[in-house]
Amino acid sequence: MSFDPKRLVAEVRALAAEKPDFVYTAIDFHSDADGGREKCTYVHGDDGGCIVGQAALRAGMPLDELREKDNDDEDTSVSVQFADYGLSADELLWLSKVQHAQDTNMPWGAAVDHADDAIQGVK
Repeated sequence: MSFDPKRLVAEVRALAAEKPDFVYTAIDFHSDADGGREKCTYVHGDDGGCIVGQAALRAGMPLDELREKDNDDEDTSVSVQFADYGLSADELLWLSKVQHAQDTNMPWGAAVDHADDAIQGVK
């Protein structure tokens, strides 16, 4: 199966509908560069990590390709890492809003509602 970026938003919505009360827990990441704090990642082990990571795998992104996004030294944000897949500016912004809300301990259902309130019309 090849990655279908147009399925990314739908898969995020599906995950939020399946687990609306789920609160993502970042992995423990101890490095000097990261200040020894937890880090939100697209991949945990051999599975999707955050909501966008899990959605990307469901949409057909190979695990190794997704894992590379976590290892970018410059910027691991959704708006940068998914910019070259043909998503609209609104879709990228919506995904970023969901991701940021999730990263600040908002349950997945509420994170999607938050993004919907901020960015209208993303389906």
